[in-house]
Amino acid sequence: ESGVEFAILRCGWRGYGGGSLNEDTTFRANAEAAAAAGIEVGAYFFSQAVSVMEAAEEAVFTAKILSGISLDLPVYFDWENIGTEPARTDDTDAHTVTLAALEFCRLLSTEGYRTGIYTYIPNVYYRYELNNLQGMEIWMGDPGTAPEFVYDHEIWQYSFTGSVPGIEGDVDMNVMYIPVDEEAQE
Repeated sequence: ESGVEFAILRCGWRGYGGGSLNEDTTFRANAEAAAAAGIEVGAYFFSQAVSVMEAAEEAVFTAKILSGISLDLPVYFDWENIGTEPARTDDTDAHTVTLAALEFCRLLSTEGYRTGIYTYIPNVYYRYELNNLQGMEIWMGDPGTAPEFVYDHEIWQYSFTGSVPGIEGDVDMNVMYIPVDEEAQE
């Protein structure tokens, strides 16, 4: 009833210290509850892959978590620079991050999932090779009154501090761009 039309839920993550893989224990319940409320559901995996092999491992892990869950939206690869304290990913270069993202998405695509990449400014400019992401669905974290990212992206995360009735604490707020059917315009 709050007007939320879609939710992209964390299904799991890799630790930035030791690199362990973890399932988000609230994912399944949240996905089922959102779907029951008529909300479109997508998922993301918080990656800290330092190699293509680790990204492949994350994709296999994610596919197991998603087993039996119906998704309306893509599964996003969410690789972020920690920056606030030492992390195992500190020296990971843009070429490796890009190849890791592409492998994660490729493997999940072979399992029948739509895939994409979540990123934010400056991460997208310094931790990815944009020329190798052509054709990828992008969910862009770019808080403000208008997106600063000038390249194609399907979802714009405009706030990290929104609120939704029934959810305690800050909620990321997003807008999804939906192509308008040309026939509907006539």
